[in-house]
Amino acid sequence: PNIQTDFGPNRQLHDYSGANGTDIWTDATGRVTIWIPPCDGSNIRRGYCIWGPTGVSGGFNPTQRTTVQEWELANDLGDSHASSLQQGGAIPASSTALRTVGKVFSETGKTITVNLYPTNTTKNLTMNLYNNSGSIMQTVSGTGNLTLTYTPGSTGFYSVKVKNTSATNPLQVVRVKITYTSPRVSASASYPARMSQGNLMTEADVDELFPKLNEEERWGLNVFPDPVNSSSVVKFTMETNGKAQIELFDMNGRQVQLLASKEFQPGNHVLPLQVKGLAKGVYLLRLTTATGIETKKITLAE
Repeated sequence: PNIQTDFGPNRQLHDYSGANGTDIWTDATGRVTIWIPPCDGSNIRRGYCIWGPTGVSGGFNPTQRTTVQEWELANDLGDSHASSLQQGGAIPASSTALRTVGKVFSETGKTITVNLYPTNTTKNLTMNLYNNSGSIMQTVSGTGNLTLTYTPGSTGFYSVKVKNTSATNPLQVVRVKITYTSPRVSASASYPARMSQGNLMTEADVDELFPKLNEEERWGLNVFPDPVNSSSVVKFTMETNGKAQIELFDMNGRQVQLLASKEFQPGNHVLPLQVKGLAKGVYLLRLTTATGIETKKITLAE
């Protein structure tokens, strides 16, 4: 984007985040065009850069402020891009599947506060805070607005997930706000950017969701429920560590969705199937790995 700065005209600027290796100059009015790296992991930084006058060194002691980030979990906002957080959209009906809210980078000793605002205040929800190893650090359940607080014992990434406490709950949209404090120094290269827990659901979640299915039906390449609706998920198994690509095609052979294209650990995995904007009908789901190709026909009912 081209932005107005307070650095003045014809000033040389340097990106102190390291995302950009070349300095730039403001124009005669103090404006400058900057490049912001994407959030897909292709750059050392994700979605930010730090521009300032070139030659700044030493004595940099910025004010440390809290950051507030807000998310809305809705089916039109679910993101299945392989390099995203793989947020699953709204809290699904008749399910206790976890939905990923978001991830923050917080400093040790600085309290993280998470507020949840449901659209249905009579239904019990559960909200979990995870560390970067996928362990639950704090949890809260209840009806109405929920608040979770946690003081990290180490600097790093923390993730929030929400689910229905009861499988009898209806689908609902929720809004979540996370207040946290990042370190003064933007040196996140020492920390893994991806949460180690790659699945949106654990095997225990699957046991609860699909108790009537046998092992072969529950895993392999499968979709539940089918006919497909807004709460459907794709279940698949990786025999070995490696790349998996999961695509959805219409019956004309046109790719309509790329669910994943990344490395997966051996074991069972679950991904959301985003159907918003797709027409009713029959589709072909294809899983491609180093060991072969597996396909499955599915029917979109909504």
